[in-house]
Amino acid sequence: MTDMKKVTVVIAGIGGYGNTVLKNLLPNLDAWGIELVGAVDPAWEKAPLWPELEKLGVPHFDCLEEFYAQRK
Repeated sequence: MTDMKKVTVVIAGIGGYGNTVLKNLLPNLDAWGIELVGAVDPAWEKAPLWPELEKLGVPHFDCLEEFYAQRK
């Protein structure tokens, strides 16, 4: 990615359907110009890909309302 601004993305339901999205998204973040700014799930610590998200420094939230109260 050169001069293009990255698209910011928050993924909801990382322990469910969001996990399927993450499997495709994580290996391609830079190539697709994506900045992952949040992971949402009330049981985020049980999500299969949480360890990888934690390594990337992606913050976790219990609900979307919590995410939007802290971020845009």
